[in-house]
Amino acid sequence: MTYKDITVNGLYIKLDKKFIVRIDKLQIPAQQNSTNSLDDIQKDLQYIPLLERYFHNVSIEQLIVGEELMTVSYNHENIYFDNDLVNVSVKPKFFNKNIDLELYSLYLKDYRIMFDGQIKLDMKKKVSFLTGNFYYKDLEGTLSSIANEEQIEFHVDSSSIKDIKFVKDFVRLHKIIESWMYDNIKGKFKLNYLTGIIDIRTDTPKLVKLEGDANVHNASIQYHKKLKPIKTKLLTVKYKNDNLYFIMDKPTYKGIKVYGSDVVISSLMGKKPNIVINIKTKNKLTKDIVNIVQAFGGAIPITQITGATNSKLAIKIDLFGDFKTNLLGEFKTKTSTFKIKDFTFTAHDATVILNNDRLKILNSHLEYDNNLWMKLDLDIDLKTKKATGLASNINYSLHNKEYKFIDLKGISSPIKIDFSKGLDVF
Repeated sequence: MTYKDITVNGLYIKLDKKFIVRIDKLQIPAQQNSTNSLDDIQKDLQYIPLLERYFHNVSIEQLIVGEELMTVSYNHENIYFDNDLVNVSVKPKFFNKNIDLELYSLYLKDYRIMFDGQIKLDMKKKVSFLTGNFYYKDLEGTLSSIANEEQIEFHVDSSSIKDIKFVKDFVRLHKIIESWMYDNIKGKFKLNYLTGIIDIRTDTPKLVKLEGDANVHNASIQYHKKLKPIKTKLLTVKYKNDNLYFIMDKPTYKGIKVYGSDVVISSLMGKKPNIVINIKTKNKLTKDIVNIVQAFGGAIPITQITGATNSKLAIKIDLFGDFKTNLLGEFKTKTSTFKIKDFTFTAHDATVILNNDRLKILNSHLEYDNNLWMKLDLDIDLKTKKATGLASNINYSLHNKEYKFIDLKGISSPIKIDFSKGLDVF
């Protein structure tokens, strides 16, 4: 049977207070198609009151709208609907302008996510509330959401998961950021919560707000492929205001305590993202620590033999433009022995400042071979391997048991040093 642009095959209609309708095939002209499952659900929900009001039973084996094929059935208790975007099975209960849906299953085919739980519809305000469970690949957890004609607000959490790579399916980021989030971190993940807002007014839903919190137990974090990973029993990953924070509980690097170290990725989805790696330690300034600087293109031509140094190192990597890397460090020590190539000396109350290619030794008291003492301020250009500075309050004594050959006290002298042929930069 055909009427204008509508074709019906295998039609059965019976009126018994309400209509009973069975159709093998119903073909109607194309309507305004939905481009995603979220928009599709919003549109389909408005038809549920019509089913309850006029129909006792509806079964449409093939409903063809334009080129879209779907199946619809309603038996006064349960509704089943299937098309290219959505598969849903629910049991509705009607209360005036409100509808409660017992959600047996809801599968969003374009996102490959399954839901079950409860949906409450306020038809007057056109608002829906969902509480239940979600299932996506090897991830499952609980979900709550509020949706209207413009947006969906959601909150999810989960049990232990292998990793957080599922985020990649919904949000694409800079490849280096994705490497940090999905490849550089190993351990046992637990998603504490993920909240956000999705704008559904456009053809493609747009994530306009996102916050999250996850724990990684017995975690290892790979800062650089040339370095051993940082180890921590608990890594907290937080995402807020478009910044991603990696907070480590008592981390260690090659057995060295690097307590207080963290990583921040700023402007995650913005135009000028960057990564800041903060490393802190009170250990010696050993070659292991110096190698971290080297891995990111910097250099410190000093290693520490004895004593302890309060070290703070910040590595900032811009993920835009020329991908510039900035290295900023501050190293303070009370009494320690250091080595520059074959030159070994003792430093008291020394401060060393690293700023990319410049290394400054500030207000430091040096002692060498028990006969030379001085206050030293030195500025080393790590590119040219040349240094300038000032040695003040110099005390130098050269003597034996009988004679003092040299006895200098309290003098000052400018210093110029060319390390270009004699300085190894580790």
